[in-house]
Amino acid sequence: MQAVAIFAILKLAGPTLGYALGSLCLRYYEDPRMAPVLERTDPRWVGAWWLGYVVLGACLAVTALPILFFPRHLSPQPAAQRSGTDSSTKVPTKKGDEAETKVGFWCSVRSLFRNPAYVFRLVYWLLASNANLGHAMMSSKYVEVQFRTSASQASFLIGPVLMITNVLGLGVGGLALHAFRPRPRLVTLYTTLCDVLRLACLVACAFIGCEAVRLAGTVTTVAGHGSSIQLACSDSCNCTTRHFQPLCDPVNRTVFFSPCHAGCTKFSATDSGEVSFDECSCLPNLPSQLQRGQQKEQLVQADQGAPYLGLCSGDTCSNVLAFIALSSLVGFIARTTTVGHTIVGLRCVSREEKAMALGVQEGLSSIFTYIPYPILYGAIFDSSCLVWEDKCGRPGVCWIYDADRLRYTYHGLSVAILLSAILFEVGLVYHSGRLADFYSDTTTKASQKDKLITAEAAAGDSEAVCLVDGSATERPAGCEKTEDGGGQEDEDLLNGEDHHATCGCCARDSKDQTSIC
Repeated sequence: MQAVAIFAILKLAGPTLGYALGSLCLRYYEDPRMAPVLERTDPRWVGAWWLGYVVLGACLAVTALPILFFPRHLSPQPAAQRSGTDSSTKVPTKKGDEAETKVGFWCSVRSLFRNPAYVFRLVYWLLASNANLGHAMMSSKYVEVQFRTSASQASFLIGPVLMITNVLGLGVGGLALHAFRPRPRLVTLYTTLCDVLRLACLVACAFIGCEAVRLAGTVTTVAGHGSSIQLACSDSCNCTTRHFQPLCDPVNRTVFFSPCHAGCTKFSATDSGEVSFDECSCLPNLPSQLQRGQQKEQLVQADQGAPYLGLCSGDTCSNVLAFIALSSLVGFIARTTTVGHTIVGLRCVSREEKAMALGVQEGLSSIFTYIPYPILYGAIFDSSCLVWEDKCGRPGVCWIYDADRLRYTYHGLSVAILLSAILFEVGLVYHSGRLADFYSDTTTKASQKDKLITAEAAAGDSEAVCLVDGSATERPAGCEKTEDGGGQEDEDLLNGEDHHATCGCCARDSKDQTSIC
């Protein structure tokens, strides 16, 4: 149990460090040889995205060096560990045995899918993973678009801040299971209630956002081509969406895609960065002295109502703090269920089927999780794009998103998928009451059986040896040793709760000292 919690916490360390590194790298301009003339909050800012690959590549090269010191051949297993095999394991030695192994593989798969608890958990896992991974993958971009933060700020808010709450949730969930040891049905019921609470929080997040960009003009987008913006006052300028240079009209609280779309026919620039736009047909007849990097408040104080370069910021949108706080709560609640749900997945199948169950889960996840979720959530963002770059008649990057539509569709998709997952989780709650040995060590019985096989092999067929409470003792009278070492009868008797003495086909009950054959 502790190992599951520790592994899950360490698994979260990767994304946390990745977001932190990305936040640091995106603070620097893409080309370090150039002095940037854009602010980090400018939509055209492109950070040093490539710098993270250099840092991580160097770290991977350093950590890979110790692998060179691995021996050419690994040392063999100790004799005590290789003295026997599971009763259900057969080593193929001939073509006939290989055929039997293939048949056994499909029989194992069929047995798994006849296990209702495993099937309900598997479908829940596939659906919930789509919602969790897709929502997390696009969360940084969502914060950047919805709350108009820089890419660096969004990576910092999503990475270290949210991941810390997730780690705390894992720790609390693992400690609670270790301390209170609730029944399996209570564990699955708690997971279901947490998912319902997550559902409510996602619905609430859909109503937390900032004021959308009010773009001047009518946007026309043709499939397979870029966007065009029509304005009666600047139709004769033949403006395109190739370059995004937003110009805000603070009087009407609207944004022009570029000075060209505002009908500005003249401009001049100085060495200090001051830019002057004159004769703008779509703007009031006011002087428009603009300086790169200036804030809107400074410009308004200097010239009330003067247009300025950049998006209309208005008052600072503080809703991002409420969104991060609610998202942190969702992450904490969700992670408290990780350890318990993982143990449920291991206990709903027999010991011999665990490897097969994990293999089937990962195989189906590769098809029904890792392929669909980038497509689904990528399509959500593409469908919410308001203005596409016109790149030689083809769409390029998205310059402006419809923030309201993105907010509803982004969270709505996660809500729909998670709601479907909860329906299957209810079935898991019903069947989880049949799970046995939820907190027991699964290797105890296997080690006892290995001791029995080792003791009998060492004693030989001529000696009467039996395993009583893990120790080799004299075989009880009337107990005969079978040729195959007990076979399935041994395994069935060994799995009994009150049987502590096994030898061949017999078991001696520790209470009434009667032989059972």
